[in-house]
Amino acid sequence: MAKSSEQNPRHNLSTQHPHFMRRKDIENALRLSRSTIYEMMSQDKFPKQFRISQRSVAWRTLDIENYLNDLQDGQND
Repeated sequence: MAKSSEQNPRHNLSTQHPHFMRRKDIENALRLSRSTIYEMMSQDKFPKQFRISQRSVAWRTLDIENYLNDLQDGQND
């Protein structure tokens, strides 16, 4: 049976950010700059954001946790 990082994430950001993370939350949690986040997104090396209102975007916390788990496993090179 294959392990699922959705069932047991090693990085548990969901305690502070239950469903969604805003860019500032990601910058603080991952210590990445705004420009680095968007550069990595343009290279498909970081999860994509989605629109939560006309002027706001966010990332799913689970997507960020999975990204971190993949980094730890060496799958996001």
